[in-house]
Formats: sequence, structure tokens, C-alpha cells
Amino acid sequence: MIDNEVLRGRMQAELDVLGLAGEDADKVVRELNFLSCLLIEATRERRLNG
Repeated sequence: MIDNEVLRGRMQAELDVLGLAGEDADKVVRELNFLSCLLIEATRERRLNG
């Protein structure tokens, strides 16, 4: 999992375009980070289980 602060830094331009700041931006970053981890895990399981 990428640190949420690092991810937020990478996403800051997009967050600005969306008008998200503060807790709203933090929530979006946390949720996207969580979902990306789920996607990676599902991809790994699919590869292992064929």
C-alpha cells in the first residue's frame, strides 16, 4: 500500500481540479488507495488460481 500522504501528493493536481480539499480529499485518497490494494490482491489471486 502506498502511504496516503505520498499518494495525495501525487494526486494533488487532480484533487484541485475536482475542488476537493481537507477531509474530503483525504477520504478520496484513502478510498482509492484501499481499492487499488483490493484490485492488486484480486489480480494476484487470479494469476495464482488460473
